[in-house]
Amino acid sequence: MAGSGAAAIAAGTASPSIKSASTGTSYDGAGAPVVIPIKFALCDNVSTIYREMTRLLRHEFGAKRMKGTSTRLDLLLGDRNNPPYFRMGMMAATHGGLPPLINFYRGNDRLCQKAKMAQLLQGGTAAARPTWLPETYTVRGQRTEQPDHERDLLLLAHAQRPRVWIAKPTCGCKGENILIDDNLPRLLQAMDHYRFLFVVTEYLLEPLLLTPGGRKFDLRLWVLLDPQYEAFIFEEGVLRTASTPYTADSWDDVTQHLTNHAIQEVHAQDYERYEPGNELFFPDFRLWLQEHRGVDFDEEVMPQMAQIIHQCFDALRPSCQLPPGHAYHSFQLFGFDFMLDAAMKVWLIEVNGAPAAAARLTTPIAHDLCLHVAQYFGFVRHPKTRFKPVLDLM
Repeated sequence: MAGSGAAAIAAGTASPSIKSASTGTSYDGAGAPVVIPIKFALCDNVSTIYREMTRLLRHEFGAKRMKGTSTRLDLLLGDRNNPPYFRMGMMAATHGGLPPLINFYRGNDRLCQKAKMAQLLQGGTAAARPTWLPETYTVRGQRTEQPDHERDLLLLAHAQRPRVWIAKPTCGCKGENILIDDNLPRLLQAMDHYRFLFVVTEYLLEPLLLTPGGRKFDLRLWVLLDPQYEAFIFEEGVLRTASTPYTADSWDDVTQHLTNHAIQEVHAQDYERYEPGNELFFPDFRLWLQEHRGVDFDEEVMPQMAQIIHQCFDALRPSCQLPPGHAYHSFQLFGFDFMLDAAMKVWLIEVNGAPAAAARLTTPIAHDLCLHVAQYFGFVRHPKTRFKPVLDLM
């Protein structure tokens, strides 16, 4: 977060921060601990990352936590479902004359809600979709007498080229009520038992399979969008793996098709047989990919993901503009979920606007977010974090 507050630090008086190997505390070039003497509030007790960020701000960085949003705040870690943008816009300037900071971008739902993401990235038509986004339609369950243009387009697309489809409810999470079928009329009939809006996407039939077991996986990246609308990828990501070998002739066994932790932990008999928590971290995946496929992850896979992230944020930018008179700045942590097919092509699956993190990464991610907050307010100039600029990875 290269905030304008950094200008308040005299040239030559600040240098990149370094982390103590023993304590994890961040220090500036003079050996002094980084202190972030701001007032902040936490309104989202669900997010493990923002709870951990709260703990670190208070106990490691010297920030003061306030109760509620009725007082002047420098930083608000808001509720993902109802960020108080208006309240933040009415607050006075904070340290160094900077606007207050909130952890969500206005309009982020256009990228983070399944139906809106399809509309945003496809420009309103499946024909305009980017090559890294599976063909997608938004279809209502419980068909009524009202016209459903998207359903008609889906039926036409299937008639022209029959294929397998996966239907995800736009209001769902944790893998609930997801349907997969190669018989589209049967899939639509199943969808009509619900009052949901579904996102129906072409199912990727030839994913890269992880051995041992020949299992599906997806890749999760944590991405920071800072107040200057610059994107950074956390250097360590994770694969979420299936427990059951993948086959392309049966759609009923969710444990071979869906890698959600909630699905695997509850339904898979072989949960954790191959990886603890059904998670494989990037360092191990790099080795596996090189050994089994002769592919350099950082040369062939990461640049594709970085390019997709860059294009997503370019498409989202107009939705994030502030209304006149609203003086606050935003940052946001996103979770980008990808799949890799057998031809080493990366596909975007979805984007989470308030992602959880693998347990061992929660503190490192939260810690580095605190350092970016310190940079915004001018308390450190060039923090040394594990967030790498997207443009450097493309």
